[in-house]
Amino acid sequence: MKRAVVALLLLALWAEAEAEDLVVRVTVGDEPLPDAGVQVQPVRKAGPTFRADQFAPDARTDASGQALVQATRKDWILVYVPGYELAVVEGGGQIVDVALRPERIFSGRVVDSKGDPIVGASVVLRTTFHRQAAFPVATDERGNFHVYGLWFDNYSLSVEAAGFIDRMYAWLLTEQDSGETIILERPATLAGTVLGDRGEAVAGTELNVGPYLVKTSDDGTYRVSGLDPDRRHWVHFPRPWGGGAGPFALKEGEVREGVDVIRLAPVTLKLRVVDAEGRGLKGVSLRVAEVEGVRGIRVFGGPEVTSNAAGLIAARVRPEIRTELHLRADDRESATVRGPHSPSGTTQDLGEVVLRALPEIEVRVRQPDGTPPAEGTVGAVPLVDGIARVKGADMYDITVPGYPPMPWDVEPPGPVLSSFRATPVRQESRIGNDSRARK
Repeated sequence: MKRAVVALLLLALWAEAEAEDLVVRVTVGDEPLPDAGVQVQPVRKAGPTFRADQFAPDARTDASGQALVQATRKDWILVYVPGYELAVVEGGGQIVDVALRPERIFSGRVVDSKGDPIVGASVVLRTTFHRQAAFPVATDERGNFHVYGLWFDNYSLSVEAAGFIDRMYAWLLTEQDSGETIILERPATLAGTVLGDRGEAVAGTELNVGPYLVKTSDDGTYRVSGLDPDRRHWVHFPRPWGGGAGPFALKEGEVREGVDVIRLAPVTLKLRVVDAEGRGLKGVSLRVAEVEGVRGIRVFGGPEVTSNAAGLIAARVRPEIRTELHLRADDRESATVRGPHSPSGTTQDLGEVVLRALPEIEVRVRQPDGTPPAEGTVGAVPLVDGIARVKGADMYDITVPGYPPMPWDVEPPGPVLSSFRATPVRQESRIGNDSRARK
């Protein structure tokens, strides 16, 4: 049986990959369109690529508007005639009908900040919905470009040129868009030295300069080009190191030297996690959250660490930053410990943190007639005689075959006897009745 299934799957894959004759019929309105170019492209995740000036058809339609090509079921079929939108259809079957409509043209000009044309800039329109396709062109000696074969759609427009900052825009093409002027700017540069707490140069350390992550050279210096003058840029260090400078507002083409920054050593926070009897707990996870701004926005960062057999756990955090230590274990209550504002390079002992065992709560499930269901689960715990015992306050999905899933908010103190009467799923219902009762 297994061999037969595998053979059928292999046969289906072979059929999809095997090229076969495909008749493409092209019309405009109700009339056949002769001399329409038909091209076959293998399917790619990003969709087909089209350039009007490089379109090389594999066949052209005859007087009846038909063309014969070889294509697999996974190929794209592109049909293009100057003056009409590009048509993209999938292979498969023996006949494909394509109705063309007048094309939309996108034209524009790429210049620098002085208004001089940029020759050879890459301009790419990509569809963002419906039929995915890419339309790349290059600017001419006057910086002009024209994109043909477009249809009504949402596009992303990317413009790139050597020595300039790349630009990307969202574009909704509704009419013949023309005369758009796109200005590219030359990048700015930041350079300086990274110093330690004692004023010494720090070699080989990582730091973020704007959107880039770089390393200092052997003499502790860094130089980063390619910065966008339209944005403000910070210079700072990855967690758990502290220190930095900024933000810097740069001008087009500016090279700003002497941006020296001091790297602050991380703070080590130590604590011991114990149970109610004072015994160390192993395997408790700790995550560090940095508390930012007056609103107290919490940003989690750094690796998750766990306690050892004695319950000891340590985390390295950025200095002079408000932090919270979030402790969690599967069978224990969670806890949050606030870290102190500590100077660079120090070690702080936060003492012991007690994590109490979660209470065991009994959940009893009954059917509409009052009898326990034969099977089911509360979370991952199976029902036995309609009863499941779970640990802790949480939202559990109570699942019984033939009934809709029931979310149940189980709360301490326990044991608590809870029950609900489920309503059989109706054909038009997705979740059924959500009525619940507690005893």
